[in-house]
Amino acid sequence: MSSSVGLLWVMGMISIAVPPAMAQSSTPAPQVRRFRVPEIDENGVMTSMLTGQSARMVVGKPLEIQELAIFFYAEDGETVRMKITSPTCLYDDRRGIATSEDEVTIEGDQFTIEGKRFEYRANDQRLEIFEDVHVTLRNIMSAPRGLASDRDADAAPEDADPDPETESAEPETETPTP
Repeated sequence: MSSSVGLLWVMGMISIAVPPAMAQSSTPAPQVRRFRVPEIDENGVMTSMLTGQSARMVVGKPLEIQELAIFFYAEDGETVRMKITSPTCLYDDRRGIATSEDEVTIEGDQFTIEGKRFEYRANDQRLEIFEDVHVTLRNIMSAPRGLASDRDADAAPEDADPDPETESAEPETETPTP
């Protein structure tokens, strides 16, 4: 079940619970509280879970989600690899696109990304943050080493730059004198 199919299921429950005449009247839009929509792969393993404190459906408009949280799981279907949270979100189930003008936080084991105003395309599994993006990296020294650092570590001392005047990638700082 894809996340868009799961949201369609939630929206289908809302429209079944509300007679069509009421859905088109000026009465408040139907609302679902504390919902969870799992995405299960073909082997029956949960790959993600979309949750919210509430979701409101307005006919012909995107689903309004409050306190959005999307959890992405490792291959075991239990370990959370990454979590996306935002106070509000509009989800267009026909296009599989979630948008928000609010803050968004993406947390993983070794990083946190925060920003404002985002768009998530479920079909492409792509999330773009458009404003005030801040990235925090953690425990990067314990991460597996990439090819560039392996190559540099294996270089013989005679291969090192013999010119000590070569520019460094690190900025130079001056210590002020009192």
